[in-house]
Amino acid sequence: AGVRGPAACCRPGPAGAAVGPARGRRAAGGRGAAAPPGRWFGALAPGVPKRRGSPPQPVEPPRVPMPDGIGVSYVADPQARAYVADLHRQAVSALAATKSFSSELAGWLRADHADRRRDGMTLPMPPDAAAALIAELARSGEPLRELGERDALALAAGPLVGFLTSATDDAPAWAHVGLAWQRLCLPAHAAGLAVAPLTALVEDHRARQAAAARVLPGQQSPMPL
Repeated sequence: AGVRGPAACCRPGPAGAAVGPARGRRAAGGRGAAAPPGRWFGALAPGVPKRRGSPPQPVEPPRVPMPDGIGVSYVADPQARAYVADLHRQAVSALAATKSFSSELAGWLRADHADRRRDGMTLPMPPDAAAALIAELARSGEPLRELGERDALALAAGPLVGFLTSATDDAPAWAHVGLAWQRLCLPAHAAGLAVAPLTALVEDHRARQAAAARVLPGQQSPMPL
């Protein structure tokens, strides 16, 4: 069920928070050795840092006003979640095959927050391992496939997969979805929910159309959360 509000337009960044290594994860202590290919995320400790503690009661997904033509939906059905997870794997694999996406993503990352020479997100892992991952992303799309599998497992595990959707499937609609994400994530984080968008599915035409047709009939450009 979508709610409507004033329209706005802003194209999300190409790396989008879509494919960002281990969002919301706690880094392991120490610097450690660079991770070998196929184990790029082994330097991450499981779990999410409890900086503010967990909410004392179950938290419902936030319902916030959205731009005209933008909807928010939540899917709980296990088969639908598994289908979306498979579509995400396919979309990430397609992005990894181009190599250009991983190279651009590498330019949005840095190994140490104290590094003033680069803009972008600091990876939540020891600096040596982060630097090795960034270097590999600049050369190859292989780390994306491992990341895509981690995200797919999270999508399939549930209990909910959220979607931001639009009434049309075109560039202005994608921009509205990107702006709607900002409206959604701030109150979600304030309520104690850790949320992250996975825009690889939106980047892949076939996966995007398949998700819209089977999971959310009548809606377009579904971006999983």
